[in-house]
Amino acid sequence: MPPPSTRPDLTFVFNPLFEYWTALSIIANQAQVRQAFQEHGEKLEQIGLIERMDEHLSRFMRDELVYFFGHAPNQTPLGDEAIATVAFASPSPLAVPDGLHAVEQLAPIPLVAQMVKSVFKQQLPALLAGRSWEETRNDRDFLLHVLDQAAAPDQQLAGRLRECLKFPDETKVRFLMLLRTFYEHVYKPLEEQIALLSGKGAEKYNDYYKQHPDHFLEAYLIGISEDALVRPTRIHISLFDQACSDMHSHVRQDEAHNWIRIGVHLDRFLGGKPQRKQAELFLKLLSDPKRIAIIEALAQRPWYAQELAKKMNLTPAAISYHMSFFYGLDAVRIRKSEQRHYYLLDKEKMRSYFALTEQVLLQD
Repeated sequence: MPPPSTRPDLTFVFNPLFEYWTALSIIANQAQVRQAFQEHGEKLEQIGLIERMDEHLSRFMRDELVYFFGHAPNQTPLGDEAIATVAFASPSPLAVPDGLHAVEQLAPIPLVAQMVKSVFKQQLPALLAGRSWEETRNDRDFLLHVLDQAAAPDQQLAGRLRECLKFPDETKVRFLMLLRTFYEHVYKPLEEQIALLSGKGAEKYNDYYKQHPDHFLEAYLIGISEDALVRPTRIHISLFDQACSDMHSHVRQDEAHNWIRIGVHLDRFLGGKPQRKQAELFLKLLSDPKRIAIIEALAQRPWYAQELAKKMNLTPAAISYHMSFFYGLDAVRIRKSEQRHYYLLDKEKMRSYFALTEQVLLQD
């Protein structure tokens, strides 16, 4: 075990704005979230809280949630970047009303610009054609040009963006009304219970980090470089996104920090499963052509996340989604080299899953 002085300084803390933001997405995408957990052979533990929140949604609010936060598994919704920018910029947890107040300070066109950035974040450097984001975020005509030039991940999403750019003032009114109403009538009545349950998860992971720092850094901070952890790092334990592991860095000249989200049940998600369940999950892994292509690529050599995303023509978020199937079976390992984290396919483990699946299905 490394001496305490050499360990990254990780602070486990509940971030109200993070969990509110997660709840917006989970409630907007309930069907696919439930399906994803079924595919991984896991139970969505917080279904009771989700159903209680869902009971307080009017048809109008439900439609607006889907409009601003609904998305396919490999996409980012319109509303993410506006909240994320506020949440990541603060080195300490933000109360939800404070976060919503910060979003409210955005003028209509810069607010819609954040929605464009949310959808086209990976393409944005090329689409800006040398112009800075600060220069273009107030230029509606240029943002419409970006939308025309970009390869939209989804035509429906592109249509929503075009509508938002055409009516930015109305979009801001709708977006803020949704955020405030969802908080006051849906999320706030359960916020104390959510904070308590997240706090228990934070205690669990904090204790584990103190006892097993090396394993915690390798197993739970998936794809996160220790070099990045030299900055002050806060870890939020997410109750609703219960199997996530992602980092968001905020760097400015005068200050830099990291926020990491870890799912409250990520430890269980990465743990061992019965043989039949392993066979089912292995077949799920093989059921998607993209994951087959990832297996073929990793069978040749290790790849780091950005490199693999470019080869597969996927966003890093999509790569993370697909890699979760490999993590669930412990079929990949992470190797650090030159400040990058490389995915290594465990070929022997893959061969064992082929044999196990044959044994389970054919009962040999």
